[in-house]
Amino acid sequence: MLKVSDGKMLKDLLSAASTVVDEATFRLEPEGLRLRALDPSRVALVEVDVPKSAFDEYQCSEPFKLCVSLSQLLRVLKRAGKGEAVEVALEAEKLRVTISGGYARSFTLPTLQPSEEEPPDINVQFTAKAKVDSVGLKQAIEGVELVGDMVTVQADADRLCLEAVGQTSNATIQLDKGSGVLVSLEVTQPARATYSLNYLANNRRHQRITLFLLGVCKRERI
Repeated sequence: MLKVSDGKMLKDLLSAASTVVDEATFRLEPEGLRLRALDPSRVALVEVDVPKSAFDEYQCSEPFKLCVSLSQLLRVLKRAGKGEAVEVALEAEKLRVTISGGYARSFTLPTLQPSEEEPPDINVQFTAKAKVDSVGLKQAIEGVELVGDMVTVQADADRLCLEAVGQTSNATIQLDKGSGVLVSLEVTQPARATYSLNYLANNRRHQRITLFLLGVCKRERI
């Protein structure tokens, strides 16, 4: 069982994960819950780690897996208004979601068969790490989206640059080190990589977003 005093935290968490997968297998442990999953095309990996302390109440006596449809669960969570508490509990192989605030509502959802396949460990040495304010990154992504559906991200010691090239136009957005948008930048080797905007545009919800780039010049899909 877990409980939060404001359902927004759960909605934001699951909404971010749902852009990559719909059927999600969570691993619940006494210390907290974790999700590692690949999208169906196996080009994007989502990792979620939420410690026990993030919840107002959290009870888990032994590790187990729980697989649910994120779209079904989100439809229920969207019924929670601002400041309303949400409690999620597993009862007889069913998931019970209780929303309480002005009045109490309870929903029961089916659980799915947990996947036995574990995503492979990814051991990649990144040469650039940038921490970016989410509002500024959102505006930058919206700018390059006007031109194309792919964005090339380049990083050097002083700046992070996003560039998109279309059939008749192009867009370049430069984030300088020390600016309010580019909070921090660590580069051991200049890096350049190309990504699909379909993924980046759907994953920009948090106050701080950290980007890791490979020090290779090649097109990559995520």
